[in-house]
Amino acid sequence: MTLESLGWSAFTSSWTGPSDLVPARVVSQQRGRLDIASEQGIQRAMLRGNLMDDPPVVGDWVAVRPLGEQALVERRLPRRTVIQRRRVGGGRPQVVAANVDCVGVVTSLDGDFNVRRLERYLAVVRGAGCDARILLTKADLADDPASFTARLTEPYTVVCAHDGRGVEEVRTWMDARTLALLGSSGVGKSSLINALMGREVRATGPISDRDGRGQHTTTTRDLLILPRGGCVIDT
Repeated sequence: MTLESLGWSAFTSSWTGPSDLVPARVVSQQRGRLDIASEQGIQRAMLRGNLMDDPPVVGDWVAVRPLGEQALVERRLPRRTVIQRRRVGGGRPQVVAANVDCVGVVTSLDGDFNVRRLERYLAVVRGAGCDARILLTKADLADDPASFTARLTEPYTVVCAHDGRGVEEVRTWMDARTLALLGSSGVGKSSLINALMGREVRATGPISDRDGRGQHTTTTRDLLILPRGGCVIDT
């Protein structure tokens, strides 16, 4: 594992840390647990007290102090981009991922397809300053994909994770950058991640007999390093 494989090249000018601190990227966040990746590998990390109220999120770059098997996060580096979502009932938006270069807005070619919802996702992505592309999954289950794509005016890729259709096009578009996937539960984000990784790293669920949709399977927010370059975040 290298800093470059984690996307560090865009942050070299931001690193002014003392010699006893090292740069690392947050790769996992779950119920207060933080895992970081650096040239030393993946470690569990603790937060310095002043970071508790606004903790780093997946994709953040941080300055850490190695403490044997664990590390202490001393500060967060400036963010280039931020993906946020509004909280139910109002309040400060929740930051779900940081330092994302491009976002795949994922929807499946079934009952999940909703043009107005896609437009709302795209507005969030562009507001964050990220490149956006609609990723239409489960192409193998659609009798007539053109009936869906004819309603789109934005760039899109038709994807089938099971037979590999469109996966290489997604790789080319993201171009070894940090890709985040946004979309409803069960639209095939986990299957797409498995296809990009070239192996099963995410559990996937069967199609529901009740409504024909996929089922929610992912319960963590992680950053994964792709074997052919770049990183992917399932938000």
